Amino acid sequence: MNEGLVVLISALPGILIALGIWALDRKREDSRNIVGLFFLGMAITIPAYAAQELSTMAGFGDTTSIAKTLLYAFVIIAFTEEIFKYIAMRFYLMPKAYFDEKMDGIVFCVIMAMGFATLENALYAADLGLETVLVRIFTSVPAHGVFGAIMGYFISRAKFDAANKQRHIILAFVIPFVLHGLFDFFILQEYSEDMMGLSLLVLLAGLVASVWMIIQFRKTSVESPEIVVAAPGVEDAPISLENAKDQIPDTPAPEPEATTEIPENSTTITGSSVDSDLGYNESLEESIAEIEDELDEMREQLEADDKDD
Repeated sequence: MNEGLVVLISALPGILIALGIWALDRKREDSRNIVGLFFLGMAITIPAYAAQELSTMAGFGDTTSIAKTLLYAFVIIAFTEEIFKYIAMRFYLMPKAYFDEKMDGIVFCVIMAMGFATLENALYAADLGLETVLVRIFTSVPAHGVFGAIMGYFISRAKFDAANKQRHIILAFVIPFVLHGLFDFFILQEYSEDMMGLSLLVLLAGLVASVWMIIQFRKTSVESPEIVVAAPGVEDAPISLENAKDQIPDTPAPEPEATTEIPENSTTITGSSVDSDLGYNESLEESIAEIEDELDEMREQLEADDKDD
């Protein structure tokens, strides 16, 4: 078969899985970021692949014993591949402003892992042909997706759960590394062909775990999407809608001001209860009449005094 066609076939699974995980994100990320992440995954394949080739040339590719196979599977393959993904997630993607909800961690890491798997598959296709590519399509490529989902899950937990950040940061590398090492060990070991089937068991366990993680984060993104409201200069301190209400102090509602309604037909001067305390119990008309009478009396008294003079 044409070598170019084999490389194309090897690239399709990674591209399809990347598109699939992107479609699962309820808040679609900018397509430019997604494409950039895919190519970032392809870029980190190069140092990982080079480290593996150099290790093999140095004699570390021997799988004739259990100990040597463990070294090759866990250190030469699993460690070199997962550490480069982890560094990219932890130090490049985690601080990004567009990493603003929990589901982003899984989406970003899976897409990056698919970029890694796509180039890795193409390199194997060029060297080993279609048969190897077909096997890897149903084993190694989805395995990279599973390991990426688990890493992304814990990276998100670290970003949005400051209280347990360090624990999640450690688990983000350790769990994918251990699963990857076990997966490769069972495939590479020459002790028993029956043990090769255990690699599929590892893959299935990781797949179940990653599906559960995706469901949990999708549920969270529907109920309470993350909105980062971090203080200036304070990294990894987002406030989401689900806990924003806890950040706002309770402010009692102001009590309505007391008002005194003055009846239209009030018989007091001010219309309030103070009138009775001050002795103002007369009607308004009576008060005016008394004042007029007093003024008349004062006028008459003045006139009488003038006549006497």
